Amino acid sequence: MLRRSVIIVATLLSAGLLLATTALADLRSPERTAALGSTLSDEPALRSLIGTTVVDALLDDARTAAPEAAALLPLLRPIIAGAVDAALEAPAGRAALAATLTDATRQLTFDGPIVLDLRAAVLAAVDATPEPLATLARTAAERGAVGLVVLGETADGGPPEPRSDAELARVGGLAARTAIALAWALLLIALLAASVPDGAGRPDRLRAAGGGLLLAAAPVALLIRLAPAQLIGRIAPRLQDLPVDDGAAVDGELLAPILPVLADGVTALLARTADVALLVVALGVVLVVAGIGLRVLPGRR
Repeated sequence: MLRRSVIIVATLLSAGLLLATTALADLRSPERTAALGSTLSDEPALRSLIGTTVVDALLDDARTAAPEAAALLPLLRPIIAGAVDAALEAPAGRAALAATLTDATRQLTFDGPIVLDLRAAVLAAVDATPEPLATLARTAAERGAVGLVVLGETADGGPPEPRSDAELARVGGLAARTAIALAWALLLIALLAASVPDGAGRPDRLRAAGGGLLLAAAPVALLIRLAPAQLIGRIAPRLQDLPVDDGAAVDGELLAPILPVLADGVTALLARTADVALLVVALGVVLVVAGIGLRVLPGRR
């Protein structure tokens, strides 16, 4: 009984580790997340939110850098907003926004704030911005005063720099492929320990191993396939930290058109994880059936 319990726990933990590692690798993959970033950059609602954020940041920095022109800024806001919107619609601005959203998607699996690096999009809008704001915007973007939007609390209150590509691609401090290979190795070791033909307890061990696999993988497979909206429960609250309208939080209704796209995108990102979960479920079924077969067939242990 004790050995069977150990096998259930071992297979449950090793299968859970494999699924978690695969999911993190999928969500941090630059290739997989690039497709979602491109899709999100095509969403008018999200572009509008980002554009408003950029305009507010440009005006705030201009108000600080040139207080004597503060009275004119409300009059210039429509011109600046038009320039930013045009920049985000242009290929260069769209590509910059897609890259920003790709990095933001990869940051979601890390603790701490999410940094939207919109400096490239700001610079893309500078050419269509009137002077002297064009010079102020270019200078502000280059020194990082404009274009870094932080969603969430920071440890010291200062704006953190975005994580590097190398850091975003790692899982548990390891390259994603290495981490996945190690997780598979741990699961195979647990399965080998359960299937060693060393006595009458083998059927029970096989069923215990199969049960552990089913407990770990079946909920994951069902969640990804049948309830993708639940996967973005952590994303929506962070998007509501996006500062617009003089620092006010984003109204949840403004995010409504974006959330279904996010759900579909995250489901697509986790397609490999869903396949691994189904494979683990199939292995669990095979082990349970094998254990039952060995139990009912005489002389087969």
